[in-house]
Amino acid sequence: MLDKGVIKESYSPWAAPMVLVKKGDGTIRICVDYRKLNDKTRKDAFPLPRIHESLNALSKAKLFSTLDLASGFWQVEMSPEDQPKTAFTTPMGLYEFNRMPFGLCNAPATFQRLMQGCLGDLNYESVLLYIDDIIVFSEDFDTHLNRLGTVLSRLHQHGLKVKPSKCHLLKSSVRYLGHVVSADGVATEPDKCKSIEEWPTPNSVKDVRCFLGLAGFYRRFVQDFSKIAAPLHGLTRIPKNENKHPVKSKFEWTEECQDAFIKLKSCLSSPPILAYADHSLPFLLYTDASNLGLGAILSQVQGEQERVIAYASRSLRESERNDRNYSAFKLELLAVTWAVTQKFKDYLMGAEVTIYTDHNPLVHLHSANLGTIEQRWVAKSPVSITRLSINLVVIMPMLTHCPGIHMYLLILGTPMKMR
Repeated sequence: MLDKGVIKESYSPWAAPMVLVKKGDGTIRICVDYRKLNDKTRKDAFPLPRIHESLNALSKAKLFSTLDLASGFWQVEMSPEDQPKTAFTTPMGLYEFNRMPFGLCNAPATFQRLMQGCLGDLNYESVLLYIDDIIVFSEDFDTHLNRLGTVLSRLHQHGLKVKPSKCHLLKSSVRYLGHVVSADGVATEPDKCKSIEEWPTPNSVKDVRCFLGLAGFYRRFVQDFSKIAAPLHGLTRIPKNENKHPVKSKFEWTEECQDAFIKLKSCLSSPPILAYADHSLPFLLYTDASNLGLGAILSQVQGEQERVIAYASRSLRESERNDRNYSAFKLELLAVTWAVTQKFKDYLMGAEVTIYTDHNPLVHLHSANLGTIEQRWVAKSPVSITRLSINLVVIMPMLTHCPGIHMYLLILGTPMKMR
């Protein structure tokens, strides 16, 4: 690093400890614990792309190339007046960075802004950008070569270098941002699933949180994830006394926790391949609610086959678990509202959607005597309900802040008799 000009000897009054991190390819990455410096840093609000939304742009793509920049952050020069602030201690003395180091809170946003300036006009059209990870996609070979040439030319113009050993060109399936993407859809990364499958039984709350953090990354691949993981989440909650002060409690790994742990590992040992959303086709949305939580499945019929796009679930809040406050009707309405206006809002905007539910009273929402909370949900939801046929009701746009959502609500089970 010293020979490459990445760092230099420092006489700064600042100092932070050094941390060594093993990278995926087995090499060592030198990081610095900049928590104290980050606390005093004004944050850069430049947004990073949402991974799941970005992957939907790969719909209809058949060829993929991934490019990884060589020590990406080190290709950005530090401002001279800020270099002393990056000083870190080593057994050999005090050094500071000439190039942008890992660990600074604004480093990801700074690099994302750089990549946006370099390839922003191609983003979501022919490439996806996530910090220093680039994926080029296309439907055919000739188009892919042209797009790949354009991307490499832009990187050259901006003085950015890629790492050949971490680049994969013209592949039908590649690993990208913890997923395996192909023409068939999005799958989990085998190495991460293997780590989950081989995870030892947790012995502390910290172990449980680590497991849930890794497993939760793939929660959209697991139906009713929150219901399955509820016993494990219960272990991570800090109990409080009558004065709402946290109290220490003994870690108890029950049989219920063990069953949930095994089931999550089983679900992620052979997860499904999720389809890309095709916004030219109508969506199917299945919702359900119980005293354990809310669940939803978003799918589409693609090529005469119904394919899942994403699973979603969440546990009930404390107030929602009270039967006096939340009836079955209210919970089922909450499940529909949550799925449409929150979880899958970005998918459903401007699309036609058929909603399946097993709760018949939802059909009479237009004539029901709703409470204050239900009225607020309906007002927040971009829908109004009118009868269409024997067992079908159509939900049409209502509010201007969520325009263009056309939905159908199907009641599962016996057809509803209309008067």
